[in-house]
This record gives sequence, C-alpha cells and structure tokens, in this order.
Amino acid sequence: SNKHSTNRQSISTVSTHPLIMSDEYSILTAEKSPKIHILCKSPFNAEPTKEDLVSEYITPSDKFYVRSHGNVPIVEEKNYSFKVEGLVDNSFSCSLQDLKQNYERVKVVAPLQCAGNRRRELKEIGSLGDELVWEEQAISNAEWEGVSLKKILEKVGVQKEAKYVEFIGLDTVEKEGKKFGYGGSIDLEKALRDEVILAYHMNGKPLLHAHGFPLRVVVPGYVAARSIKWLDKIVLRSDPSENYFQQKSYKMFPPNVLAENVNWSEGFQLSESSLSSVILHPKEGDEVKVGKLEVKGWAYAGGQRRIIRVDVSADEGKHWSQADLGEYQNEENKFGWVLWNASIEIKEAGPFQLACRCFDSSWNAQPEEPKGVWNFKGYMNNAVHKIHLVAHQK
Repeated sequence: SNKHSTNRQSISTVSTHPLIMSDEYSILTAEKSPKIHILCKSPFNAEPTKEDLVSEYITPSDKFYVRSHGNVPIVEEKNYSFKVEGLVDNSFSCSLQDLKQNYERVKVVAPLQCAGNRRRELKEIGSLGDELVWEEQAISNAEWEGVSLKKILEKVGVQKEAKYVEFIGLDTVEKEGKKFGYGGSIDLEKALRDEVILAYHMNGKPLLHAHGFPLRVVVPGYVAARSIKWLDKIVLRSDPSENYFQQKSYKMFPPNVLAENVNWSEGFQLSESSLSSVILHPKEGDEVKVGKLEVKGWAYAGGQRRIIRVDVSADEGKHWSQADLGEYQNEENKFGWVLWNASIEIKEAGPFQLACRCFDSSWNAQPEEPKGVWNFKGYMNNAVHKIHLVAHQK
C-alpha cells in the first residue's frame, strides 16, 4: 500500500487529464486491492494479478479489472436519475429509488471483457500506437443485480422504426477537440433479451464508483465497451449510435488497414465477444519441476454460447489433454465464464511450451497464431494461448 500512498501524493503532477479531480484517484484506489496493476492513473485503468483472477469464480469487486475512457463521475444516489428518449411513445425519467421500488430485481452472472484484452501478444507482432497494453486479465466475472432493460423498454413503448438502443454515460471524454459522454449502442433484438440489465448491485453490494455507481448497463456476451457505466440516458434509434466509441473506437479492421490509411466509415462495430481461453498459472518464464504440473486459467465463449471443452498441451500441440471445467457449469451461470484446471505430466527437464485451447457450443475453435488476428487497434486477440516454461528435475 506504500506504492499507492506515493501515487496519491504525486497524482496532481502526474495527471494530464483535464477533467480529473485530485481526490478521484484516491477514491478509486481505496476501492481496489493494493495488488491490482494500474496501467493508467487517468483515465483510471487497472487489471488484477493472474493469481487473483484465477482464484475465485466470482471476481471480488476490489479485484475486478477497470476500463475507463474519461473521468470517473462521483455521483450522489439521491440526486441521480436517467432518461429514456428517442423513438419511444413516452419519454421517461427515472430515479434509482423508483427503479428499485417499481421493478422486479433480477440477477445475472456474467463476465465483462475489454475488446483489448490480450493486446500484449498483438503488440509483439506490430505497433499498436498508444493503445493500453493489457495482458490476459482485462476480464472479470461478477454477479450483477438490477432491472431487466426489456421492462423499461416495454414501459416507454418502442416505435417500429427503432432498431438500436443507445446508451450514454455521465463520464466526460475528450476526442477530436470535442467533449461528450461516453456512449455506444446495441441492436434492439439483443436489448430485449432477458439477460441485458440495468445493474445497481455488483456481487451483492452497490456498484463501486469505478464500475458505474449508481447505475450501469450490463450486456452479457458482448464486449464490455457496450456495457455503459454511470448511465445518463437511453436513446431508441433507427441507426447505430453516432458516438465516437461506436463509429471509430471498438471497430475491427483488416491487417492491411493502418492508422495512417484508415477510413473510419468502414470497419465492423464490435458487439459479441469471441471465444477465448488463457493460462493464468503457471506464468510465462516460470521454472517448474518434472512430474505433475497443475495448470489453471479462464475460458469464455461470448454471445449466447457455452464452453464445451478446454485442452492443454505441453509438447507444442502434438498431444492434448482435457481440463476440468469446474463446478459452476449450470443454468445460473450460463452467461458466466469457465475457470478451468488441468493436471498434466511433464516428462523431461528443459524448456517447453504450454498451450491451451477451447471449443464452444457452436464448435468454434481459437485461431492458431496471434499474427492471424492482428489489427492496428489491437482488438479481439483470441489466438491459442502459449507460454514458455523451464522444467527441472526434482
């Protein structure tokens, strides 16, 4: 915690973000485990350690990764309300108290994963500009509670021209000389599914400031960029959001498109997460003993899909053995991730490669190499995860 206290004292000199309040950083670090790795102080971005992430199926809130693009609004619950407008029969404004009193509370277990998770492997292949270099921990799994978005949309009456639901947050971002609230949209069909909620609780308690207090959107199965925090308004639209984070950021481009030749009107606006799995224990470069090796990691299918199998190999993919998918494979966790574990035999001393791969209920598989999925924004790396270890005789 000494590290954090020095950080706090120097934050005013370190911060370049015009919107930060000097006490915002101390509020955020106080919410988070002292072990969390802070990638950027302002905007506040952090990922848990591999050990912390793999140790509990429901990630404790203080260890849940944080992705922010602007300031973190410190909002008072009693003054808070959000609006619903656009292509609706009746515009609507609702306080948190109204939401809690008048709508049934529902629960969904779901991870959120940054589209830039595992960016480090892509950066080793080619430059990614100043994008944040996440390892494998820009994902965490929580139990969210709140109100079904479908119930709110039923109340306001969705007009037939509406095809998209836009969410705008209270956080202020500055891009291209303009200041605006972070935003994005999802298609109406997804928005009407039961799992999409307006969440006010995370792991049984009110949301942390870093995670959207007092109210956020949770869109299970989609990249976390669409799960807007600090919800300010919901807008029903005939087209996707015009927000920077829908039109420029969080878009997928082919490998021959680069920052200098990109046409922003092209590219694919990211929605569902893709299938991925990683090894969290042991870690790259670890020294291990010949004999039984315990291997642990996460796997996640995205969309409405489920993980069916996770394989582990210690001989560059010649032989694979199956991992145990853990005890949480049930209806309640159908949108959750998998924390898998495997015990494999290391037969001889020397350097070796450990790899994991997974398959989902559509029998999708992970691409073999990160170079096949490289893109200049460093999104959606879901290649087979490989780490290099050295085995010693006991």
